[in-house]
Amino acid sequence: DNSFDEHLSAKELTAQLNAFLSTLPRDDRVLFLKRYWFSEPLTEIAKTFGITEHNASVRLSRIRGKLHQYLKSKEVSL
Repeated sequence: DNSFDEHLSAKELTAQLNAFLSTLPRDDRVLFLKRYWFSEPLTEIAKTFGITEHNASVRLSRIRGKLHQYLKSKEVSL
């Protein structure tokens, strides 16, 4: 039972993450995925986008804040 509930929760979370990512501008979505899906270092991400590491870090922080608010509005708890 618990395994089924965890699977269902993971599936719901995945759906919510995909829905959230679809609301982002393309560059923010790519930035987020490069960092948190592909685990690219900030130095590489900054180079790819032609921005400073600090700017990449700030943008990621803002995206995480938006994600937190989005999940909260959908009543998804982690």
